[in-house]
Amino acid sequence: MKVLITGATGGFGKLLVKRLEAETKITKIIGLSNEDLDEGMEDYIEEEKYEFYMGDTRKKRVEEVFLRNKDIDALVHLAFD
Repeated sequence: MKVLITGATGGFGKLLVKRLEAETKITKIIGLSNEDLDEGMEDYIEEEKYEFYMGDTRKKRVEEVFLRNKDIDALVHLAFD
């Protein structure tokens, strides 16, 4: 299962990424955020399982992410301003 998380570097986003990392059914986690990865996140993220895009969900960046990942199974929208 492939999951896209907007707001992946926010408080709830970090918790969800960490939880999904432990799930064997999740094959890919795609994070989208307008903030860069925190140093603490790099400690528990499996690089082959996690793909990160930096950009604003209100801009064209979301479309780019979907075009590169056409087989997304679930979207969790945690981004807000």
